Amino acid sequence: MFLNKLSNTEKAIFLNLAHYFAKSDDEFSIVEQNVINEYCREMGIQQPAYDESFDIINNLAKVQNKQSQRIFLLEIMALVYANRHSLDFLSEQEKKILKQMQESFNIDNTTMTLYAEWTKATMSLVAQGELLLNL
Repeated sequence: MFLNKLSNTEKAIFLNLAHYFAKSDDEFSIVEQNVINEYCREMGIQQPAYDESFDIINNLAKVQNKQSQRIFLLEIMALVYANRHSLDFLSEQEKKILKQMQESFNIDNTTMTLYAEWTKATMSLVAQGELLLNL
């Protein structure tokens, strides 16, 4: 939704983060791949090869713009909810990544919950819209 607002450097970091998150539980699903493909389409870029040496802490530190940080979090939440309906079903590694984002971006628990709930509501509306189109 908002990825086109990121700089080219931030887009590259975001895509590596998305791959890092999707692969963190050793279950890179077709649904997660489709979400990442949609990210690329939205940004108007080809999907680059995933950098296996991706360092989440160093890369998150490069994202200094507060709006970009919020975009990262909102868009990663879409990947979080691509296969599940609650944060309770995240793997320990996925939880760790979200915690690293939260700490790196200095985001409180209330805001994290707000971002998660907004993402779930938005994804539900998109799904409903797709169903309406196919009636």
